[in-house]
Amino acid sequence: RSLHINRSQHINNRIDHHHNRAKDSAKMRAVLPISSLIALCATTVHGFVPAPLAVHHNQGKGWMRTQGRIEGEDGIAAATAATSTTKIYVRRSKWDDIVDEDEDDEITYDVKPDMQYVPRNAIRQHTHFKAIREAAGKTTTSDIYVREPESEVFWYAGKVARVSEVSVEQCVARQWNMIESHACNMRPFELHPSKGKLEIWTAPGDSELEVAYNRPNLKLQKMVRDVPGTDPIKNWMVGFQGEVYQNGEEGFRTWRNDEGYAARPEINAGGETRPPSPEEMKQLENELRERGIDKPYANKD
Repeated sequence: RSLHINRSQHINNRIDHHHNRAKDSAKMRAVLPISSLIALCATTVHGFVPAPLAVHHNQGKGWMRTQGRIEGEDGIAAATAATSTTKIYVRRSKWDDIVDEDEDDEITYDVKPDMQYVPRNAIRQHTHFKAIREAAGKTTTSDIYVREPESEVFWYAGKVARVSEVSVEQCVARQWNMIESHACNMRPFELHPSKGKLEIWTAPGDSELEVAYNRPNLKLQKMVRDVPGTDPIKNWMVGFQGEVYQNGEEGFRTWRNDEGYAARPEINAGGETRPPSPEEMKQLENELRERGIDKPYANKD
């Protein structure tokens, strides 16, 4: 009998415990905002119905975004939260204070699958470039230079070609992602930190020597990413041949102002003022030899 009484008392105590717990939960629902209730419900409120749950931890600052459905108990109304922000306490580490500066600065754009910077696309556009070049000559080609907006250094990144129905502006805009990505891979320290904000400029096809001599009448043209009429252009109507460094080549560059004109004095102006210095001549000879400008184009891959 004593055992029966103790057992009954134990059961009553459990009932009272659950009843009090339910009342406490109800009080907290009435006092706490819905955002706090979301964080609490997963561990304290019975009847939690899992829904697609999205959790975002913002750089270790102790903020979590959740999405879920909460159902009450004992007739308490259900609450639904779409997206909310809740302050919680998390264990911090010294690594939480390290911020990736590129994460916030990098700009992203929608890129068509055929212009993503992957090997099959790069090889295809290289093949298109050679086909257009061989059929129409250099008049349908342009040299490509890429620069970081705050710098006067323009890095040579390759060449583009287009069919007669496509303008040079459309040609560059259609292949913008491939050109920019290739330039960033070539110059990871100088250009990659500004990926998404880089400028692309063009010069007449095969004009590297004129650019190297800083001819005052040679002006580079600034391109833009968004050009009307670009979307219908098929990838075979344009081509891109990216620059490739060989044998430790430092890379060809030119110093230009914001208008595209040479920012440094002309070298050997008119062929009479002065001959190139030994250092300048060596640089020009290296550029000619490494890119094969002095050889027939058909022999260059």
